Amino acid sequence: MSKRNKVHQKRKMSKKQKIVIWIVSILLFMVFGYCTAVFSNIPFIKKWRGIYIETAMTTGRHQWLATAFIPGYIIDDVMQEAMEGQAIQESLESKWESDKIDINNTTSQTEEEAFYEKFWEVDKNSLETYMSDNEISSYKDLLIENLSGDVNITTTFGEKIKVLDSENNLLIVEVTGEQYKGLLAIIKNSAQVTVAKSKSLGSYGNLITKFAEDNQALVAINASGFADENMKGNGGTVMGSMVLDGVEYGNPIGRLKFFGFKEDNKLYIENYNAQKITDYKWGIQFSPALIVDGSKYVQGSFGYGLQPRSAVGQTQSGEFLMLIVDGRQVGHSIGATVNDLAEIMLRHKAYQAMNLDGGSSSIMNYRGKTISRPSSKNSLGRYLPNAFICKFASDVQSN
Repeated sequence: MSKRNKVHQKRKMSKKQKIVIWIVSILLFMVFGYCTAVFSNIPFIKKWRGIYIETAMTTGRHQWLATAFIPGYIIDDVMQEAMEGQAIQESLESKWESDKIDINNTTSQTEEEAFYEKFWEVDKNSLETYMSDNEISSYKDLLIENLSGDVNITTTFGEKIKVLDSENNLLIVEVTGEQYKGLLAIIKNSAQVTVAKSKSLGSYGNLITKFAEDNQALVAINASGFADENMKGNGGTVMGSMVLDGVEYGNPIGRLKFFGFKEDNKLYIENYNAQKITDYKWGIQFSPALIVDGSKYVQGSFGYGLQPRSAVGQTQSGEFLMLIVDGRQVGHSIGATVNDLAEIMLRHKAYQAMNLDGGSSSIMNYRGKTISRPSSKNSLGRYLPNAFICKFASDVQSN
């Protein structure tokens, strides 16, 4: 072999060695990254590893995203911590400190003062600018629909206002966090809120648009969970209790919290008791309780991970809160923890609050149009056994 060929051969071997070194380096980096992500106890990594595990393990079809890559004992430890937190839920029960909710106690003398007393969250400067630019002078029948988000009207928390309907006691705001986007509907008169069941309950459920249409709803969101084997449930069978006018239509489950309205239109949270259901205008079951008598009872993801979510709550002044958080949509919203829900509710003065069925069931409808972005296969959402309904003010008798 000539000297020239020997040099060429050395160069050729050198290129092969570089490729081998490059591949080995990548493999070592991947192994290091895997070991760090799976076994490290660095608080930040441990937190997000736990959320990842909980998110995967609380989905119907995608538990393999955890079980295929993470040792069983680590998954068990994470889920065990979540179970310990849930044990606190068993003793929770709403007591309410006052005897009566004071709904819309607008004692101010002027129309403007009465408006800002009712819609206390609204940033006055941004609203006044909008009203001036559009030559609006009356607060009594003020209706602003900003679903596209083009108008810069906000709450004092910096949340963009999507709907402001003073005649119907309604405010809908956009809520955002590090990894989520959602909508919070605030109904200033809790008497406008009820639960509606599917007319074909027992066979199949309804889409949220059908609930809105049948009940002439101003706002509607999903309510109870339902039997959903292989993610093919049709909403026909309620998971847990569903009480309407003192009659049980569901399938009570002992481990879930029961919550609903009695005749005083207060939101009560307690354990299910078949002897007490006649006290309720409506009531359903789910878990966990987020806030009871003003105190928060969830921390972190609480074993539920990051998911699309739904929740309801009530303030001491009689405002009813309906919350929907979108999820499972990279670039829009990944999802929220139950602690995220509780923090949003507390910011808006919730005194009681409950987590609802979430995932692809989470959806909000306003005046017949879906305004959230559900993670279901289509924009119509899933078939549901029941829904929370906010009626128009004119359809509700004054208390």
